[in-house]
Amino acid sequence: MKAAPREQSGFVLLAVLLLAVLMTSIVLTYARHSIVAADTNSANLRAQAAEQAAGDGFVWAKQKLLAAPAGTSATLRVNGEAGVTVSVGAGSGKRAISVEATGPGTTQQFEATAETYATTSGNLPKVTPTGRVAVNAAAAKTEVNGAVTYANTEITGILYLRYGSSVTLRDVIITGGIVSEAALLGAWTPAQATQITIDGGLLIETGSVVPGCAILAPDATITGTGNDRVQIEGVVVAASLTLPGSGSLHAQIATTTTPVLSVNIDQPGSGRAPRTWPDVLDTAAEGVSRVVFLRSDPTPSERDAIEGYAFPARGS
Repeated sequence: MKAAPREQSGFVLLAVLLLAVLMTSIVLTYARHSIVAADTNSANLRAQAAEQAAGDGFVWAKQKLLAAPAGTSATLRVNGEAGVTVSVGAGSGKRAISVEATGPGTTQQFEATAETYATTSGNLPKVTPTGRVAVNAAAAKTEVNGAVTYANTEITGILYLRYGSSVTLRDVIITGGIVSEAALLGAWTPAQATQITIDGGLLIETGSVVPGCAILAPDATITGTGNDRVQIEGVVVAASLTLPGSGSLHAQIATTTTPVLSVNIDQPGSGRAPRTWPDVLDTAAEGVSRVVFLRSDPTPSERDAIEGYAFPARGS
């Protein structure tokens, strides 16, 4: 049988090696260039330097997610022979991270997407400056001062709770959401905290002012009477949430204390995967949802080295 031409064999070997690279671990991905180096020990040291630089840079990038509100880019020297350039995207919600690490004769790159997701803690999500401007400028806004009850009615726009106010909702539809004054100003005393009582049916659908958000009241105590029947389509941010009735919550819940929910409260999709916060909110919770290693085409010398590479003989 006639042997295949050397060029064809070389490209078959190239294809096999590249496929093998894709299936290796991250460590082997960092070290993929070392197999074409003449000096194996030197190549391994270079790959390790680039790996260390990329790893250190990635940790630094994640820290910058919390420290850099407007995005940042910087170049760091990890040691005398390795450096890393890190860029972190601006804004809230999903933010892009790009890392390029360099060692002697070796470059590694990867990109990632970091996104915030639901959490329950004392450090609650905050309304962004853009969100505060939107609420203050909202044309449809119903202000609540003192103790107010709404029954058998529909409210369009933002239901705005002033400091110290309390509202009882009985068979009410809100298209737009509930926002407290404390959510906009970011501070309140116990005497200024608000209360929301649900006694009957309550449907909240989000609007264009705070899209994706149903209740933004980090100072509020939200309590159902047992007659509560809720359907809440957006995120709920509150001091506490107690719903002994029935219904469904369709988005994240962030409260200072653990929510107390009846077994008759459905949370479709909860727990299946991390969900991103709406863009109108900033949160200190973050996680990396995607990491992509960027492959570069082999140089002509690397191709020649791969084509001419001979695997070591198998031991007896």
